Amino acid sequence: MQGSSVAACSAAGEGAGRAAGGDAETDEERFLREAREKAVLNAQLLAARLKPTEQTTLSQQGQVISQLLSEIAAEGDEDKLTETVSTALQGLDLNAQFQDSSEGEQMTCGQKLAIEIIHLPQASGPFKMALVEELVRCGLDVTAQWRDGRSLGTCGCTLLSGVFWLQGIEESAKLELVKKVLEGGLQVNTEYVERVTKASCGTFLMAGATSCARLEGASKVALLQLLLEAGMDLQFPCQQGRTASTCGSIIAQRLCSAVGTQPNHQADMLLALARGGWRMEGASAGVKAHVQALLSHPDVDQSVRDQLREVL
Repeated sequence: MQGSSVAACSAAGEGAGRAAGGDAETDEERFLREAREKAVLNAQLLAARLKPTEQTTLSQQGQVISQLLSEIAAEGDEDKLTETVSTALQGLDLNAQFQDSSEGEQMTCGQKLAIEIIHLPQASGPFKMALVEELVRCGLDVTAQWRDGRSLGTCGCTLLSGVFWLQGIEESAKLELVKKVLEGGLQVNTEYVERVTKASCGTFLMAGATSCARLEGASKVALLQLLLEAGMDLQFPCQQGRTASTCGSIIAQRLCSAVGTQPNHQADMLLALARGGWRMEGASAGVKAHVQALLSHPDVDQSVRDQLREVL
């Protein structure tokens, strides 16, 4: 199901971080566990031939993708995997629907292929990144919408959320892919719904990135700048369960509760949010207290502290 795929790809699935303490599973541990479980399940399902009843729900291109995924799941050599995928791409319509039926998950063949590649348990991060980049280069529609029941989103947002967690990738390469996806037309203010959270694509991307252990603080600052330059609306109305919020408020909350992000990077991002229109009015007591602590933190540049005071 697409919903479970996105949950594994995105640490921003619910727009809010886990509660700290105890033996609770971290975001990274959960991501890796769900990815492994997904990959094992897919390998089991795709290794077998499609049943007649399954064939009726897949499009013609979807059947080709399923066969390709079966071959990928059974191959452990990355050079052979690259050759297999590269050869298959020459005859694939990446933007055809994976299923003919209007029921169940709806997504493009290219997105289905990209998600499964990201989840490959036997492949390295650089290998996965190279194939995702190749799919984008070959014309994958990053603006294509996916839907699974009440959940919905866009292809580009889902792929980037997964790419952020890949290991062994230069930070600059991840940011360059963000630029390509934005240049490809991804609209950061498109609605994105996952479980009980409704927000914008930009909100989900940034909220997930704040808790991603495989993105450095400086890269998170750069990502926020890219999203704001792309027009991310910090007043975009969001809903977390029954609680109404906004894009800026959700991101600020995640920034202030993020573990491992240096104070200077938190301050830089809060300053960017403030310049983009976010204000502390209505913010939680925890956010206000954290901002006040940053305003006197010795690791935060004095000029940044002064600017924060001015805009907040």
